[in-house]
Amino acid sequence: MIESTVLLGIKLDGTDTDLEVRGIDGAYTRASLGDEVLVSVVPTGEASVALNATLREGADESVIKAGDMLDVQYRYVKAPREATNPPWIDLLNEASLTIRRKNMYAMYPLLVSAMDNFLYRQCLLYYRWEGYSLEKAQEQVDSYGGNYGPSRYDIVEDIFEDLGIGDLTESIYDEEWEWFCNMNNERNDVVHPDANLLSQVGRSDAIKNFNKVVDVMVKVFDHIWIDNQTALLKSLVSYRFSR
Repeated sequence: MIESTVLLGIKLDGTDTDLEVRGIDGAYTRASLGDEVLVSVVPTGEASVALNATLREGADESVIKAGDMLDVQYRYVKAPREATNPPWIDLLNEASLTIRRKNMYAMYPLLVSAMDNFLYRQCLLYYRWEGYSLEKAQEQVDSYGGNYGPSRYDIVEDIFEDLGIGDLTESIYDEEWEWFCNMNNERNDVVHPDANLLSQVGRSDAIKNFNKVVDVMVKVFDHIWIDNQTALLKSLVSYRFSR
């Protein structure tokens, strides 16, 4: 299904002359050619669009007349019908729900599991970017670990280092990663309690920790990725918990 369209440029058919395209009210699907022509491109189906060009009357100077052919360049984005979230997104969603349900203790294991899956998938994405098949990428990542694959420490230190990215613990985000590791110690107290009673987890602290984990994910992404992948960064920021 075509989700969105963007006009890129317009020429008079059969010429190399680019016509100046002006956006209208911030729209990327409609454009004005000078003062005389309005052009729009609108999705009409799963793989089709409708193009429309309208001449304005009374233009001061006319470079296009009725019957002229336009070469319209546009880009469209298709949305998969049955896309599923990666596990770390679902885990973040569930962690936010535990806060709203006032089950603060359950949040910590979910946040740590989300981070672990996020780190693993970032390595897969990097190997895939380098041309590995999915199977080979998984084998490469899993070669760093034991029976259950690499630990988060294998990833941020050894795998990142071997990829030429650099050890996260020696980067500008060292303090953020250290905070996450300390937060994980609190998680261990929740998952593996001893005879002592667990300390109460306040809602404000839970929200703060949720948001900080998301921030650490953004910083890890910035550390590892070499391309401008702003869409994912925006999706991460959108998962910050709001009161």
